[in-house]
Amino acid sequence: MDQQITAVIVNRKEHKLKKGSGYHLDILVLAVLITVMSILGLPWYVAATVSALAHIMSLKVESDCTAPGEKPEFLGVREQRVTSLLVGLLSGLSVLLTGVLKFIPLPVLYGVFLFMGVRSLEGMQLVDRFMLYMISPKYQPDYPYLRHVPLLRVHIYTLIQILCLAGLWIIKTFKETSIGFPIMVLATCFIRKLLDCIFTQFELSWLDHILPPITSKKTKGGTSFLPNDHPNGTVAVPEINIDHPVEMTVHSDSSTSIDSNDVIVRINGCHNFNSFGAGSASNAKVPSPVKIVIN
Repeated sequence: MDQQITAVIVNRKEHKLKKGSGYHLDILVLAVLITVMSILGLPWYVAATVSALAHIMSLKVESDCTAPGEKPEFLGVREQRVTSLLVGLLSGLSVLLTGVLKFIPLPVLYGVFLFMGVRSLEGMQLVDRFMLYMISPKYQPDYPYLRHVPLLRVHIYTLIQILCLAGLWIIKTFKETSIGFPIMVLATCFIRKLLDCIFTQFELSWLDHILPPITSKKTKGGTSFLPNDHPNGTVAVPEINIDHPVEMTVHSDSSTSIDSNDVIVRINGCHNFNSFGAGSASNAKVPSPVKIVIN
């Protein structure tokens, strides 16, 4: 459970990892190692959440060119195996340094672990949303999810998460109930599923991840839809396969202004995405047999 929870947190979309996750491979390798270590009487070695998050934070890549007073933009993580290999080697060599490590005061070690824990909280969406309770809406940071989800709905979702976290902490604290901690962690999965009845899928896509469907749904009539999880908030549009001229008409009322660059077209596998109001006519890749009429 420690391994899977840590892997899910590390592979969150906020970290912008490019390499795919290997949950099944991790569990297979871990099961083999635990079996061997159990036979040899060695301690089990699984992923540590705090250390893993601190590792991710140390490998962050941020933009260099920023305006005065502007925070650097997070670009991604340096994904490599060198640091993980060195951490494993140094952890193994620490057995030979027990004579030296015993002179390190325990408060120093506790301080290091406390610093790593607090440092790993930086940038977590739950912590950022919790801080919104104490910030006036006028001075709140411009988080992307605040543009798409009402503030009250954000507060309700955060409160549910805090109550679940507090419940897990209380169960973990008392010795009489700590044995049921893994069961309560599993219960949070069902609570997350119940949130689908309270929040819309669009809101959950910004506040959390969309749960995968139990069964895959196939489209009818050869029309497929793009996934509705674009980070820029664009909605999914159907894929149009055409061989003959087609006229597309976009209607608008007097209160809205629509430009031809605001239309997203996907034809014969070639698509062009222009952010609303941010595209230009020269960049539009609309094939000749398509005519777009705006009324």
